Amino acid sequence: MRWLLLLLIGVLAATDIFSLDLSLAPGVSVKNAVLYMVLMALFFRTVLTGRMKIDLPSIHGMFAIWIGYAILTCLVAGLIIQYPGYHLISGAISLKSFLIDPALFCLAAIWGLQDERDVTLIVKGVVGAIAIANAFTLLDVAGIVHLNIYIGDSGVQEGRVFGVFGHANDTGTLIACMLPPMIAVMFAARGLARTLWIAGIFASIAVLILTVSRGAFAAVAIGTLLGAYLCRRYISLSRLVPWLLVAAIAVVLVLAVTSTIDPYIRGIIAERILGQSQAASVEEISSGRTGLWVRILLVMMDHPISLITGFGWDVYSVMAFPLATHNWYLDAWFNVGLIGVVMFLLIMRRTISDALEATAAASPELRPLFPACVFGLLILMVGICFANLFKPWPYIWLYVGTMLRAALVVREQRVAVPSMPRVAPVRSTARTGTVLAQR
Repeated sequence: MRWLLLLLIGVLAATDIFSLDLSLAPGVSVKNAVLYMVLMALFFRTVLTGRMKIDLPSIHGMFAIWIGYAILTCLVAGLIIQYPGYHLISGAISLKSFLIDPALFCLAAIWGLQDERDVTLIVKGVVGAIAIANAFTLLDVAGIVHLNIYIGDSGVQEGRVFGVFGHANDTGTLIACMLPPMIAVMFAARGLARTLWIAGIFASIAVLILTVSRGAFAAVAIGTLLGAYLCRRYISLSRLVPWLLVAAIAVVLVLAVTSTIDPYIRGIIAERILGQSQAASVEEISSGRTGLWVRILLVMMDHPISLITGFGWDVYSVMAFPLATHNWYLDAWFNVGLIGVVMFLLIMRRTISDALEATAAASPELRPLFPACVFGLLILMVGICFANLFKPWPYIWLYVGTMLRAALVVREQRVAVPSMPRVAPVRSTARTGTVLAQR
C-alpha cells in the first residue's frame, strides 16, 4: 500500500512541477483517480482480511462533522437562500476538491500505513517531492529549465517567485511547514543521501526567500518559538540555540546565492519587510489585509447568525469582495462558521498532542519525526493567518495522516511490549551482616 501512496505523491508533484492539465472531468483529475484507486485497494484489503476496526475514530468523527456540515450549508446556500451568482453544482465541485479530497488524503494515510517502515517512507516521499519541486523552481528561475514558473511583474507581487504550489504565499507557507520534517529526515540519513537532503533543504530555503512571503517568515519565527516551548522536555535550549545559529548562517548563505540568481531580490525583501515596517498605518503594513478583514467582519456582524453558522460553503466567492481573505481561518469562519474552524483546530491539536506523547516512547528511527511534526504544524497554523492555501493541502493532509498513524504505531508497540518484572529490593540485616534478596 505504501507504494500506491508513493505513486500518489509522485503524481501530485509531477502535475504541480510541470503544470500538467490532467483533468478527466469536472472535479476529477488523474491525481484524484490515483487517490480513489488507493481507497479502492484499501477497501478490498479490508474485505479480504476481515479487519473492520476503525483506527482513530475521533479523527474520523471530526472530518465527518466538518464535511457533513459543509454539505448541509452548500445545499442551503444553493437551494434555499439562493445567493445571486451561487451555483449548487460548482459549489459541490469546490467542496469535493477543497475539503472532501484533502480529507481522503489524510484518511488514506491512516488506513493504508501499517508500521515504522511505511511511515518513514511516506514522510520521505512527501518532503522529498517538495524539495525536488523547489529545486526545479530554482532551475527555472536561473533559466536552466523552462517550466513557466510565474514571477510577479507589478504591484506588491513584483519580483516575487510563485513556485509550483500556487500563489507565493501558498508556496512559502508550505515550505515553511515542511522544513522541520525535511531537516529531521536529513539528520536520519547517512552518506550521499544526507548530502542530497541538505541540497534539498537549501533549495527549499532559497525558494522560501524568493517568495518574499512575510506571512511565511513570521510563521517560521513564531512557530519555532511555540514549538520550542511545547517540546522543551525533549529539546533543551542549550541544544536548540546552536542549531538556530546554524540556521541563521544558512539563511544568510542562501540569501547570498539567491541574490546571484535574482539580483533584484534584495531590494524586494528590503521593500516588503523593512520598507513596509515603516509604514504609517497598520493597513499599509499588512498590504491592505486588515482593512479587508474589518470589512468581512462587518458583513458578518450585519447578519449575527453568520458568526455561528457562516454563510454557506464557498459563498465568499460570490460576495463583492475585491480580494481573497488572506486568512484561512476567516475564510472558513465566513463560509462554514465555527464548526469548520473548530474541527480543523481539533484535528491539529490531536495531531500535535499525539506527536508529543509519542516522542518519549518512539524508536530512534521515528523519534526525530515527532518534534519536527510539532514544529511544522505550529508553523502552518501561524502561516494560514496570512494566507489562503489551495494546492498545498493534499501534501499537508497526507503528512498529517502519516504522523497520526506514526503516533498510533508507537502507541501499539508500547502496549505490545510486556512490562518488565519488578526488581526486588535488596535489604541488609544488621544482625547477621548478610544481604538477603527480598522477593
